[in-house]
Amino acid sequence: MIATGNADVRRFTVLFSILLEHRLLRELITETLLDKLKQFDLIIKPSDLRIFFETKREESQLLAKWSNATYQKAASNAVLVLIEAGLLQPAKPILETLKA
Repeated sequence: MIATGNADVRRFTVLFSILLEHRLLRELITETLLDKLKQFDLIIKPSDLRIFFETKREESQLLAKWSNATYQKAASNAVLVLIEAGLLQPAKPILETLKA
């Protein structure tokens, strides 16, 4: 399906495969993106992402142990996966804010 499907099918197949393994990304979609969509708010602000990742850091002993560099890399990669899947539009400020 990845090799022969159209671009949308390939993107969502890859996203689905990633979501099977990455709980943090699943939670980002369900707790932040879907909540925003339910409110007809189509803008994901850097502060929305920052709040999500900081909350997860507070809730999880494992995430709390991550260095700032690991935390920033994971947050940045999660956003990039969502951009590649077509669920987010690329926005330079979002990626830069996560690195700050």
